[in-house]
Amino acid sequence: MLRKFFIMVLLLFIIIAGSYLGFVSKWRVATPQSLIDSVLPIKRVHIEKVIINSDKDNDGILDLDDIVEGARLEVANKTRYKDAYYVGGYPPDDEGVCTDVIWRAFKNAGYDLKAMMDADIKANTKLYPRITGAPDPHIDFRRVPNHLVFFKRFGTELTNVIDASDIENL
Repeated sequence: MLRKFFIMVLLLFIIIAGSYLGFVSKWRVATPQSLIDSVLPIKRVHIEKVIINSDKDNDGILDLDDIVEGARLEVANKTRYKDAYYVGGYPPDDEGVCTDVIWRAFKNAGYDLKAMMDADIKANTKLYPRITGAPDPHIDFRRVPNHLVFFKRFGTELTNVIDASDIENL
């Protein structure tokens, strides 16, 4: 049984490699993408790109593109997950948690998310459910519930999709 599986995988590899290299182009061989689409039928959805003519850090890249680039750089950094308390708030570049992707992405566009959140938390502490007692600028900006409050207050919701499976209804 295992031998048949390896033979099938080898044949599939030869067909895919051959179609890329042109060895079997006279045969109607499925492309890797069409094979993937047949196994995982995914409905392609076009989502219109939002453009805001703002370039806070004056690098010639619009802020929204800069934020996406910053997030991609953070992912490429392969940051090690480490949930810890850091005096000053910022973890080392090679450490972080999910919310660190967000502030680092914003930083790439010239925004200091920590300073913005710290100021709003200080002025509106009661709105932030994760704050008990006095605000703590060493950690408050790294907590998901605080992000939710901040972005609901100052962000613009671009979609009303509640569930990823509902994306086709955009």
